[in-house]
Amino acid sequence: MFKKKHNIPPRPKPPVAEQVLHDLNTAPEDDIVFMRRNSTSECLKSPTAGALSDTYSQTVNENLNNPDAVYKKVQSFLEVNSNLQSMMQKLQEQNELLVSSDSELKKMAEDIRRQALAALE
Repeated sequence: MFKKKHNIPPRPKPPVAEQVLHDLNTAPEDDIVFMRRNSTSECLKSPTAGALSDTYSQTVNENLNNPDAVYKKVQSFLEVNSNLQSMMQKLQEQNELLVSSDSELKKMAEDIRRQALAALE
């Protein structure tokens, strides 16, 4: 009967990419939030990963020094980003269609109920 109103503040906006990168770069080694990142890099440095981590490091360094590889990587990123944006637009349009279809179905269901009640009376 009596409902308690919850005074919840609005959600904060998510951080922008620059803020996330800044947090990652300035986080201390013992920061619990970024422990997984550190443990992953330690796994790559482990003796069992040996050749794999060396090969990975060489590939990353070669790709950073090769302007063509960097250009191709950026180009593929831009293409994927464009695809994601177009998919997002399609999803928004489909969501709007679903919302309008839902409201139409609710109206139709209410009309059918009214007709059924009128027929029973």
